[in-house]
Amino acid sequence: MTCCFAHREYSGALAVTDGMLDWLWRVGYNLFMTRDLRKYAQQTNVRLVIGFLALLFLVGDGLIYWIYGREAAVLGLTCMLAGLAPVALIMLALWGLEWILKRSKRNE
Repeated sequence: MTCCFAHREYSGALAVTDGMLDWLWRVGYNLFMTRDLRKYAQQTNVRLVIGFLALLFLVGDGLIYWIYGREAAVLGLTCMLAGLAPVALIMLALWGLEWILKRSKRNE
């Protein structure tokens, strides 16, 4: 039994049809993609920030731990958190202002 799977011949017990692939594509597209471009841009920005922070803390602090040891990694973690604290406070203030503006526009 053979079928075309990603433009390659596939033989085996599992036969994947073009209809199944189309259905999987539509389901996956609808679960993770949206037609609202503002929402998509916001999701992308959130994922980029989460990825950056994960990379910073896991790789950065992991390398500090691997090269210099536990005490240096704790100090590195403390410095990274202290450096991100002003950014977090600014983001919290901007989120609060946005919330206030949306609430005041809703009441008008």
